[in-house]
Amino acid sequence: MALRDLFTTARLVTLLVMASATQGFVKTPRLRPLSAHDSRRASPILSDIFSFMKRLGDRLDTLEATLRFLQDSFYDEFAGTKREMGEMMTRVITLTDTIEEQFSFLRSDVENSWKQLQNNTEESASKTLNAFQSVATKMNNTIFNKVQSAVKDLFPTKT
Repeated sequence: MALRDLFTTARLVTLLVMASATQGFVKTPRLRPLSAHDSRRASPILSDIFSFMKRLGDRLDTLEATLRFLQDSFYDEFAGTKREMGEMMTRVITLTDTIEEQFSFLRSDVENSWKQLQNNTEESASKTLNAFQSVATKMNNTIFNKVQSAVKDLFPTKT
């Protein structure tokens, strides 16, 4: 806004200079009336200054309109980005919750599988141990019977 104030001040100065050159206004002691020579020379200069100031004012209006448009579009874009970021954050939280839920199921499945494996291993080990004990008992009985039979053959009993 300071630039606009500067141009407004420049316009006022231009109008004062033009007014002081016009013959129907009351002159202040500091502003001397222009002579005919000064009026002819000052008039084109003042009109050039006035047209230059008008063009600067038009450019300033154009710049302000462009700045307003850019500001509005920036705010719209920022609001859209903020909304999109909120939506993305919601999706990330949902995804995180889903992953945690899936890991919870996976952990529960792994724990169940591990317990089942332990139970199967214990059961299998127990069955294997029973099978070995059964084989060992049969072998022991077979060996005992064979040794007993061999001893009887070697040392027949006298009756």
